[in-house]
Amino acid sequence: MSSRWETWAALYGEIIQEPYVADDTAIMINSALYIELYTTLATSLKPLPDKPEETPLSCLYALWHMAAGQAISAASALTRKLVALDHHAEHKLRALVAARLSNKPLAYLTGRQQFMGVELIASPQAVIPRKDTETLAKVVLKLINERYVPGRDCVVVDVFTGSGNIPLVLAKLAPGPKYHGSDLSADAIDLARQNAEYLDVIEHVEFMSGDLLAPYSSVQFQNRVDIVSGAPPFISSSKVPAMPNEISQHEPALAFDAGPYGVSLFVRLIEEAPQLLKSGGWLCFEVGLGQGTASSPRRKNNPVCSPCVAK
Repeated sequence: MSSRWETWAALYGEIIQEPYVADDTAIMINSALYIELYTTLATSLKPLPDKPEETPLSCLYALWHMAAGQAISAASALTRKLVALDHHAEHKLRALVAARLSNKPLAYLTGRQQFMGVELIASPQAVIPRKDTETLAKVVLKLINERYVPGRDCVVVDVFTGSGNIPLVLAKLAPGPKYHGSDLSADAIDLARQNAEYLDVIEHVEFMSGDLLAPYSSVQFQNRVDIVSGAPPFISSSKVPAMPNEISQHEPALAFDAGPYGVSLFVRLIEEAPQLLKSGGWLCFEVGLGQGTASSPRRKNNPVCSPCVAK
């Protein structure tokens, strides 16, 4: 006999692994409420490709936990057992599902997003960290592991830091270097500092607000930085309004709008970063599909650094 999981996978085309199922969870997944809401999400939810961690199943689990009073990301939701909901919590869950189907991002509903296996606070103050950007973070992590020598200074600067996901996760996974993060948005920096406290790395990561590399104009950074990383906006201004409503209507436009041609910010980054980098330092950044060639002439004119294009 097919299990309920196999039946739903066949009906809705969702490739799933059966999540953690304790006795309470087994009861929940056989409840009328669970079946109703899963069916609704499976038939109506259209997750964006840049958030592969979200499926109808992980969405329901994350929102169920949130209704029960536990904030957890979609990536972690399936690892936790479900609990019974009282009438008030059931009403809250239905409202959360309705909000998600109205295109409000799941991470903003739960207040959590996972990045490189680390849970972060998420809010409309900053763009939601994407799975794609983990490629950039992994490149930087590899360079740190290769360059860092205990007892010697190692400085890592992350611009366009948003929620602080890159320097904060690096501080958790590779403690030792001094990490800095900056963003033009004061709201984003406020969220990054909240995350630093949440992850208990506030003594290892400093956040500053300012335009691009302006926060690093003091002598302490000039030719003293080992790695500059960044995930700059790379969407041309004319295309921002045409982005999915889930993005254009909810996430901060500042995190996506990169001017008329979509390349102005990473061009500036290439031109300005050598002032900070040590000899042999690295500039690592991500760009949009097809934009790598736009940076080639400028990279060749800046031999001080070796750029890594993450996507």
